[in-house]
Amino acid sequence: NRFGLFVCNLRFELISNRHITSLACCVSDENNISSVRKNQHVVWIQTNYSVEPGTSSLANDIELDSKELLKAADISGELSLVLCDDQYIKELNHKWRNIDKPTDVLSFPQQEFDDFLDSEQGSDDDQESLDDHDQFLVLGDIVISTETAQRQAEQRKYTLRDEVRILLVHGLLHLLGYDHETNREDYIEMQDAESKLVERLKWNGSGLLELSQDVD
Repeated sequence: NRFGLFVCNLRFELISNRHITSLACCVSDENNISSVRKNQHVVWIQTNYSVEPGTSSLANDIELDSKELLKAADISGELSLVLCDDQYIKELNHKWRNIDKPTDVLSFPQQEFDDFLDSEQGSDDDQESLDDHDQFLVLGDIVISTETAQRQAEQRKYTLRDEVRILLVHGLLHLLGYDHETNREDYIEMQDAESKLVERLKWNGSGLLELSQDVD
């Protein structure tokens, strides 16, 4: 399907691109990836050569945050995360969205999901859809520009890690089928899901959509 083509093409670019200087795989327990089971969280972290100094340390922190996020969303699976500069994300944004400017975060789903994050007002069907995804999931790729994240962090008086966490939550929800650009109802649904996850994790701030409204 088109989402599979998206992520396969992107991964080919990431692997073959000489700008990539580090690649790390973290598994929450020590079992081999070939024998993954429920409650495992695999996170691939990739960075390109021109990111700001200190990104290596940031990558280690976000590696841990990504696994905590998957746990909070009750997901066992694999997530690929790219920390890059504005130029790199601008190229991806232009290629895949035909928007010729940098952005803060892009998501490339590996497969299509109905959004299944359970909400406080959710029905039994919401919880059943979560239970149906007990298997190990290959979620896809999240690309975050640390340059844009740094500027936004300064505007919000957050740390860079706080801002990347917010972008990480936003990106994951897109991988899970949430879309705030379709209609007002979907916007509110994704905004509520972001807030729920940030609160559940006790991370600083609120969701990206709520913060964007504050700026407006």
